[in-house]
Amino acid sequence: MTDSETFKKSIGTVLKAAGFVKKRNASWYLNGPEVIVVLNLQKSAWSNLFYINVGFWLKPLGEAAYPLYYNCHLYYRVERLFPDDRELILFAGLLDEANNETHARLLEFFQKKLVPFLHECTRITILAELMKKGLLEDGLVLVGVKDYLLSHFDG
Repeated sequence: MTDSETFKKSIGTVLKAAGFVKKRNASWYLNGPEVIVVLNLQKSAWSNLFYINVGFWLKPLGEAAYPLYYNCHLYYRVERLFPDDRELILFAGLLDEANNETHARLLEFFQKKLVPFLHECTRITILAELMKKGLLEDGLVLVGVKDYLLSHFDG
């Protein structure tokens, strides 16, 4: 079992080392050249479960210093972006059931997969490529953003 403070602090340590800045209670920001990436840890209201949310704010579509993840142009639950790691992500977020080994595996996932992916996603061309491949379909995409990505970046 991992307590919520340990869970948040350990993830925060990984994110801070990767250049993210904490500006809101449970949100971390990576301000890239074209995209602001928001990573949010959301505590369930019904259990001791944490969800990991990611939002992408496209700078050409508007100004925002520290947008909330759910106000971003695109946002997702991390397990939907990484379906092969879904079981780990969800189980590690169940703090009453996850053990230290599971938590360590989640931190390794952050360091080896999630953080590098999020750094790549600070460029609109990468988001456009992911959209073209159908890898950004399982989340919320504001009206017009998909067309924007696909029409402006045919690469």
